[in-house]
Amino acid sequence: PVVYIYDSYQTSTSSWRLRLQDRDNNSDKDAFVVGLVVEKSHLTSLRDANFDAAYTYFASTGFSWGSSPSNWESASRFCQQNGMLFIPSIGPGYDDTAVRPWNDKNTKSRNGGKYYSDMSNQALKTLEIQKSFSVKPILTITSFNEWHEGSQIE
Repeated sequence: PVVYIYDSYQTSTSSWRLRLQDRDNNSDKDAFVVGLVVEKSHLTSLRDANFDAAYTYFASTGFSWGSSPSNWESASRFCQQNGMLFIPSIGPGYDDTAVRPWNDKNTKSRNGGKYYSDMSNQALKTLEIQKSFSVKPILTITSFNEWHEGSQIE
């Protein structure tokens, strides 16, 4: 199983390390555990805590260090050098001003599909770095009826 931990940085590295240290990733009964990278420093924390991968979740370019495609290549290389997988997250656009009116700086227009296409292309380019990795590359799409965030795909 693959388990994504949202806000994994809210729990200390040492606490995660205790929980994740005795896993056997060669077993089909053990989980592949993925932690959230918002800030660049989270990559080091995830590595030190024995996470298998780092994902970005937020599909609004510039919302965080992790959500910015310009940082994905370096994040991918860091993960690869440290035996982890980097999982970029993309989305069709983002607009949560209906529920967070103060957050309009993170609004990303869909631009007739161009935003989604641009994020997809950047993610695929980033995943090329991981071709030689023992685990197949993974791409996440951040959208599940998130009507209030304007990221739904239906």
